[in-house]
Amino acid sequence: MFLELLDTLFGVFDLIIILLIVLGNVYIYKTKKISFFPWYIHLILILSFILVLPLFSGVIEYRTYIEHCKVTPDGFETVYIWLRWPTYWGIGLFEGIVLNLILIRNSKINEGWGK
Repeated sequence: MFLELLDTLFGVFDLIIILLIVLGNVYIYKTKKISFFPWYIHLILILSFILVLPLFSGVIEYRTYIEHCKVTPDGFETVYIWLRWPTYWGIGLFEGIVLNLILIRNSKINEGWGK
C-alpha cells in the first residue's frame, strides 16, 4: 500500500534523489566532520532544487508517459508534471532546514560544546 502510494506520487528519478538526500544527511550526521559549506555549495544546492531537479524530473516523467501511452499528455498529466516544481521546492526547503540543523550540531560538537 505504501509503495503504491510512493509510486503514484513520485517517479523512479524522484525516489533516487530523495534516497540520495537521506543518505547524504545520514553521512554528514554520522561523521560529524562537516560543519560548514562554502557559499558556492549553497548556491549549487539552491539552484538544483529550484531549477535542475524539477526540470529533469518533469522531462523524465513526460517521456515515460509518452512511451507508455503513445499519446500526448492530457490536462491532468500536464498538471501532475508541473506540480513537480513546487514539490521539489518543498523538498529543497525541508532539506535546507535539516542540513542547517545538522551543520549547527556538528559545529557545536567540533568546537567542544557537545562534549
